[in-house]
Amino acid sequence: MIKGGDQIPESERCLKPPEFYADAEETGITNMVFQPPWPQGVGWPFRTTIVLAMLRPHDNILELGSGMGILPAMLHHYWRHQGTYLGLDFSKGAIQVADKGNREQGGHPRAMFAQIGLDSDEGRSWVTEYLTDHPETVVVCCETLEHLKFDRELIAAIPSGIHCVLSVPQFWAKSHLRRFETPKTVSDRYGGYLRAQYQQFQFYRAPLSGWIRVWGSRI
Repeated sequence: MIKGGDQIPESERCLKPPEFYADAEETGITNMVFQPPWPQGVGWPFRTTIVLAMLRPHDNILELGSGMGILPAMLHHYWRHQGTYLGLDFSKGAIQVADKGNREQGGHPRAMFAQIGLDSDEGRSWVTEYLTDHPETVVVCCETLEHLKFDRELIAAIPSGIHCVLSVPQFWAKSHLRRFETPKTVSDRYGGYLRAQYQQFQFYRAPLSGWIRVWGSRI
C-alpha cells in the first residue's frame, strides 16, 4: 500500500491510456450518447450527475481529461448551460468524438475541445496560463488523475483560489495507475494541494465499486 493511493504493479496493467483510447476508437462505445435518454445500468451517466450537482448553470468550466465529451452534453441538457466549456484531452480520437458528438449529435453546441497532454510539463504550463488568464473558471477533473504519472503536479499547476471538482475511482481498470479505497487515501495524496471535502459514492452496491468525489479550492 502506498500512502494516498494503492498502485497496481506494472506487470498487471493490460492497457495504458493511449491503447485504451485506440481500442475505444476502433470498436466504438455502444452506450455513448449525447442527449437523453441516458443509458441505464452503466456508471458514467450516474457519475456525471453527481458531478453536475457540484456545478452551476453559469459556471465557466475547464475540464481536465474530457474524454468522449459527455459532461458538456449533460450540462446542456440538464441546465441549458450558459457558461463557457473547454475540455482538454491527450487523445486526438477522443477529442474528435467529443467535438462531433456535441456539435452534430445533440450535445452542447458551444463546447470547445483541445488536444493537450496533461502528463507533460507543456500541458501543465498551458493549464496554469489559461487559469491565470481566466481566474473565474471552475476546474473539473474526473477519472483522469488515476491515469497520470504526474497527477499531483497537475493539481499543483492549478493557481491558488481556483474552485475544483474532482473524482477518482475506488476500483481497478485496465488503464489505472492507482485507485483510492477511502476518502482518507484521497486526502492523503491531494490534501496538501486542496482545501476540500471528500465523499464516497457508489453505483453498484459492492465494495470498491464507486468513486470518491472531491470539491473545494486550490490552496
